[in-house]
Amino acid sequence: MEENKKSFFKGFFSGVLIIIFIAVLFNLGNSLYSRFVKNEIPLENKIKIINAILDKKYVNEYDKKKVNDALFMGMLYGVGDPYTSYMTADEYKSFTEVTEGKYYGIGAVVSQAKGGGILIVNPYEGSPAKDAGLEAGDKILKINDIDITNMLLDEAVSMMKGKEGTTVKIYSYRESSDVYSNLTIERKQINIPTVTHKILKNNIGLIRISTFERLTADQFKEAYDDLLSKGISGLIIDLRNNPGGLLDVVVKVADMIVPKGVIVYTEDKSGSKKYYNSSGEGIQIPLTVLVNGNSASASEVLSGAIKDRNVGTLVGEQTFGKALVQNLYPLSDGSAVKVTIAKYYTPSGASIHAKGIKPDYVVPMSEELAVKIPTLTLDQDVQLKKAIDVISKKIKN
Repeated sequence: MEENKKSFFKGFFSGVLIIIFIAVLFNLGNSLYSRFVKNEIPLENKIKIINAILDKKYVNEYDKKKVNDALFMGMLYGVGDPYTSYMTADEYKSFTEVTEGKYYGIGAVVSQAKGGGILIVNPYEGSPAKDAGLEAGDKILKINDIDITNMLLDEAVSMMKGKEGTTVKIYSYRESSDVYSNLTIERKQINIPTVTHKILKNNIGLIRISTFERLTADQFKEAYDDLLSKGISGLIIDLRNNPGGLLDVVVKVADMIVPKGVIVYTEDKSGSKKYYNSSGEGIQIPLTVLVNGNSASASEVLSGAIKDRNVGTLVGEQTFGKALVQNLYPLSDGSAVKVTIAKYYTPSGASIHAKGIKPDYVVPMSEELAVKIPTLTLDQDVQLKKAIDVISKKIKN
């Protein structure tokens, strides 16, 4: 009996010790969990906490506005859409200046360069960029001694703009001659010439559209009317290296070319569709459109409508493939949010996003020549030569 009691109490106390041990482990685990896996903090509180830590502990001085701007940039970056972004007040101001067709800067069409930096696509005639010696194909690596190789295009472009009469330092590289240059360029008012035109051999008109900004529709109409008044037999529209622009503007341009019917339609988050239609007779002479891998967005709206509606023939290379529509939402502090609000479709209902549009005649061109398209001779521009050949045959028929 005594032995049984001892065994009982021994087992009882062992059990108690195990329970206590488990409880201690449980409490310790909870303590560690609460220490390293915190409860979620409301965003506004988290921002205050981090700002307080920076104020009290960060060893250097810092610009609080830049920190906050970076926060908003990161917030929209997290969406995972490169076309949805935050603009600071300065960036938004520069953006609206460009879309209106006027700004103070160096005067050049630029794009993001492969491998980093900014690529000069086309310096405007008579611009500070042209006068300073910058050429199509040059790559800008530094602006005001700041390395821009990993900088977003919009941010780098805003650095080149400023008050009229001020200067900007440009460090550039010309691959064709392996030359680096340090240039100091005075900013001037730039009235963006988005459309140029001339008459080629065989009485063929050529209209180049560099981008679709607020003034482009009027500039295109002026060029188109001028060529028609001179009795051209056919028309080539050059959309190569045109990154796009404003949807309502390209619709106005398409309305002069595409006969009555659908130009493009969009579809938003709720599935609601909006159709953009042409109301005119359309072009009455043979048409060829030049495109390449840098023809994007609004350029693809126009070329897609022309191809789907059998209005003209496409020559060149597969287009970029951007079929998204953005809208700007200005904020009260001067900044703005750019958000992708819809997808667009060609008249046949095709989505060309991440696919692009394949031309009727595929004519490759080296990247080295492609960035210099406005300055190429006819012998160098194999795509333009093909477009002339195609349209000349149509004229004869």
